[in-house]
Amino acid sequence: MKLHYSLILVASAISGCATKQLPEPSAPEFRCDMAIAKQALAGYPRRAAEKKIEGWVVVTYELDGSAKAKNVRVSESEPIDVFDSSAVRSIADSVFKVGVVQKRCRQVFQFNYQRSSGRIETPVHR
Repeated sequence: MKLHYSLILVASAISGCATKQLPEPSAPEFRCDMAIAKQALAGYPRRAAEKKIEGWVVVTYELDGSAKAKNVRVSESEPIDVFDSSAVRSIADSVFKVGVVQKRCRQVFQFNYQRSSGRIETPVHR
């Protein structure tokens, strides 16, 4: 059996995938995913994949109309510091629609490890 890793951008409520419960999806006024013109996928960290670790990250950021996210930060994660840099890099490297201004954006990323037949693949964004 080969490994398949997937990353799911959470758009609906999902409960407990790790020690702490996965946060509720963002309220409509904090969702900025509709402003994404080109999404950069988050990579599944190799060490986490080797240890079959799953988790989630909540990232906050601002849009100032320039097509790039500003002040990208992790507000919470489980496990702490395992997937943080991958989620932050995904938002920081994404391109947003020019002219969209939103001061309080919030994105929830869920990282799932799956075994299936197939080859090792880059995380999938759903």
